[in-house]
Amino acid sequence: MASLPACAVCDADSRKGVSYGARSCPSCSEFFRRRVDNDPGACAHGGKCEITLHTRHLCAPCRLRKCRTAGMRPRASATPAPSQDDETTQHSTEAGPAPATPPCIVCDSVNIRKQIVTCSACRRPAHQTCVGLTRVQASALPIWNCSACLHLVPLADPVGNPLPDHEPAPADLAAGLADLKRRMRVPSHIPRRKQHRVATELADLITKALDQSTATARWNLLSYAHLSLGNPANNTPSTHTRPRRKHTNEDHPQINGNDALVRRIRSKCADADVRGALRLLTTSDTVAPPNAETVAELQTKHPPAPPEEDLSPLCRDQPTTTPLDITVEDVMAAIQSMPPGSSAGLDGIRPLHLRQLTSKRNAEAGVRLLTVLTALCRRTISGRIPDPARNAFFGASLIAIRKKQGGVRPIAIGSSYCHLASKLVAKRMATSLASQLAPTQLGVGTPLGCETAVHAGRSYVSSHYGSDQGLVKLDLSNAFNSVTREAVLTQVGRRFPAAMPLIRQAYAQPTPLFVADKVIWSCRGVQQGDPLGPLLFALAIDPIIQNLHSPLGLWYLDDGTLAGTADSVSTDIATLVPALQRIGLKVNSQKCEATFLHGNEVMDETFSELPDARITPLSTLSLLGAPICAESLPEALNTASQDTKRMIERVDGIGSHAALFFLSRYASVPRCTYLMRAAPTYLTPWDLLNIDEAMRSAISLTCNIALTDKSWIQASLPTRLGGIGVRRMEDVALPAYISSLSATRDLIRLINGRAGDDGSAQLAPALTAFSDLYPTLDDTDFNANTQIPQRKLDEAASHCRLDTLLQDSNQVHRARLLAAAEPHTGAWLDALPVELLGLLLPDEAVRVGVAMRLGAPVCLPHRCKCGSTADSLDHHQLSCCREPGRLPRHAAINDIIRRGLAAAGVPALLELRGLDRGDGRRPDGVTLTPFSIGRSLLWDTTCTNTFCATHVTDCAISPGAAARAAEQRKRTRYAALAQRYRFEPLAVETTGLLGPAISKLLAELGRRITTQTGEKRETCWIRQRISLAIVRGNAAAITVPLTEAASLL
Repeated sequence: MASLPACAVCDADSRKGVSYGARSCPSCSEFFRRRVDNDPGACAHGGKCEITLHTRHLCAPCRLRKCRTAGMRPRASATPAPSQDDETTQHSTEAGPAPATPPCIVCDSVNIRKQIVTCSACRRPAHQTCVGLTRVQASALPIWNCSACLHLVPLADPVGNPLPDHEPAPADLAAGLADLKRRMRVPSHIPRRKQHRVATELADLITKALDQSTATARWNLLSYAHLSLGNPANNTPSTHTRPRRKHTNEDHPQINGNDALVRRIRSKCADADVRGALRLLTTSDTVAPPNAETVAELQTKHPPAPPEEDLSPLCRDQPTTTPLDITVEDVMAAIQSMPPGSSAGLDGIRPLHLRQLTSKRNAEAGVRLLTVLTALCRRTISGRIPDPARNAFFGASLIAIRKKQGGVRPIAIGSSYCHLASKLVAKRMATSLASQLAPTQLGVGTPLGCETAVHAGRSYVSSHYGSDQGLVKLDLSNAFNSVTREAVLTQVGRRFPAAMPLIRQAYAQPTPLFVADKVIWSCRGVQQGDPLGPLLFALAIDPIIQNLHSPLGLWYLDDGTLAGTADSVSTDIATLVPALQRIGLKVNSQKCEATFLHGNEVMDETFSELPDARITPLSTLSLLGAPICAESLPEALNTASQDTKRMIERVDGIGSHAALFFLSRYASVPRCTYLMRAAPTYLTPWDLLNIDEAMRSAISLTCNIALTDKSWIQASLPTRLGGIGVRRMEDVALPAYISSLSATRDLIRLINGRAGDDGSAQLAPALTAFSDLYPTLDDTDFNANTQIPQRKLDEAASHCRLDTLLQDSNQVHRARLLAAAEPHTGAWLDALPVELLGLLLPDEAVRVGVAMRLGAPVCLPHRCKCGSTADSLDHHQLSCCREPGRLPRHAAINDIIRRGLAAAGVPALLELRGLDRGDGRRPDGVTLTPFSIGRSLLWDTTCTNTFCATHVTDCAISPGAAARAAEQRKRTRYAALAQRYRFEPLAVETTGLLGPAISKLLAELGRRITTQTGEKRETCWIRQRISLAIVRGNAAAITVPLTEAASLL
């Protein structure tokens, strides 16, 4: 098979022939045409970039320079040289200069406005329109022959795998990946249209890397994301696609000024990265720039290995152990548990990429990728990663988080493949070793370990108050990065030898950590970011901790607490300090604290090993961020509420829907849940009230509504009981504390066995306070001797507040409260505010939706065009026959049903012609194929006004009465068609309440879509879309008439 000479620029097949004065491929010819008059600037790497087939897109300046070196010139000055093997480029000198573009073989004309397609056999061009090709068809055909050459073999082979086996690999794979990571930017999402191809290619590369021992196979796998999915890291526009016009939403809130923070938060919301947006909204920590000062600080955080450390005995082959049984289901569960917003390591693969590629949408490609990932995890856990690829596989990118107190916190972002294998091993180790570490160590494998430590410490202090005992809090300097790896590997080999191959290969040798263009070698400790890190650290210090004899000994990773008599604590500290030094750890006495339970604040010579320890009064003592005594509760609440106050300040400008979403789910109560469970915050109601009032003002400002006391009480109810999810701290503090105490009593009793306290002294007054606050509840349901879930307590208290609201309401407000407490009426409040998914509500729709749910005024009283009077609640506009604003609501619901049926594999049409019920009216939709029992699904949708005079009384007695009545009317009218079709009357109410028929249909649709996609949340998502459509329709029905009326004034 013949082949053309290589392109003078990138060495690819020159299917373009001679173009712009030099032999080039179509890609380089198109690149030169776009770039010749648009200089991309200087090379960021000093002009030393090598331009090949697979690196030509990395550096535009070097590629343009090579084009000019090869002889490429603009059309006006180009004089193509004749070629012996390409007769179409030879022109007679007597006929004048050669044309800039060869004429079309069909119309024999030159038209620069038309797209050209070149025959792969004769190399003659043709206009796409002349040969009947569309632009999509031409781009989908890499090889095309004209009509005269259809019987000929093409001169060039099609482009196959973008990463062939002969792609050269750098000598240092880790350094090569770090260079690619600096130069390339891999997108956080893989478009759905590419996922099947990417999954197939990635599975092939993993298979080759597992079967072959060549450096090329390993390099192709680790560099795949950068070279196949990535784009140059600079902001140079692509040479292959035109910039698309960004679609704007007139209802979308605009950015206030040039606030970069607001822009970043909006960007995170658009990507559905809730964790990233929440981090920007709440944290005051920042990412330190990778300058020389930061690198120096990071270097001090990674000390060299101790000279006396000898790991060679631990690196020898261990006795054969039973390998961990890793299944495909285990790997899938681990992928789903990885945070989707996590960054990528050196290889550019994010956890979200793996989740997308292994989804059920990719069918066999996803299943095959999951299978080879399981094989890769088994190979990794068995410690059989080849030595040349070891640094690239276990190496990481290092970032520095600037802490508020000063200094930096190093975070290592490793490979997702390594992270996946580590999660699988960490889960098995935690399950097996949790009982061995507890009750002394509560940081690994112990549910509610942090709360248990605080409750146990408070019980000990309260039972020994006034005695001559003391309590010491210990702090270890740079603990995770300083512990010797000899101690880690020794304990792993003794306690969990099945994990030894993986951990030995990861930590027996120094590991490179890349910061910008610098390399820091990790020779000690465990990486902060490794799922195995906390467990390995706990194992390393466990033999030392088990030899302590103080009555109270609590360790949560590197935070230790000892309590007892002065002699016992002093003896333990004298034993602890040198023992920790032998494994590389140092006690930072300047950050240690000592408290005497008799109130004497004189240190004397009690703890001579901690000369710089601070004396902390008992009234201000705290453990793991929770106060021990009630005197320090106000200060602790003020500190814990700083994130909430910061969020309230920063949500301004991101839009009402996004602001309400974050305030209701991540502010106030969610930010202080740990404090409310670990400390009796219910004893300081005024401090709780201050935080609640700040939240009330924020919600009122965000939604632009006036909240009365009753509206605020309803707003603070759970969404399932009619609220909007903005919980009040004064309502949750007591149930949270009781639940935490009852859930940790057994472990507290085990910790304080020698002290004889199980927390009953703290639980009894809390239960008494709860009974006094809600006297109508049955005390037998909340027994102090049984575990009391927080949800059960909170549900009972919330029902009491709802009953109080119902007793003080007339039929209109009672119907509203009962409807809001029905299932799924507040589904729109749970939807992620993502505009690209159609889930983002405009500010006015949020205002109307929240006001109608809480019974707040929507507008001033006015007269409708139909002659009726509308009050401030404006319920009349929801069903007025003269207002067109209600029609989009009906159309949106039908469109959601049709799309849901299509996703379930059942095509449907809306308002099919020729199908009516006998009076000329057609049903809203029908499926083209049988839906069940051999019959097509026929449906008709209606949205009934809950507050209409004919329905409000019935709805105030029985929620959903209006929807059920509408369904019955529909069934009567479609009785004839129901004999041939499966007819479903889809009735919803303006309050968002779903009728029985549509509830059943949505549940069935969700199950069918889940079967297609594998996503278990499909039912929840389709309900959210229906709920959003109702809210949008209500807003349109109310605001459109008001806007028209205002325009006439």
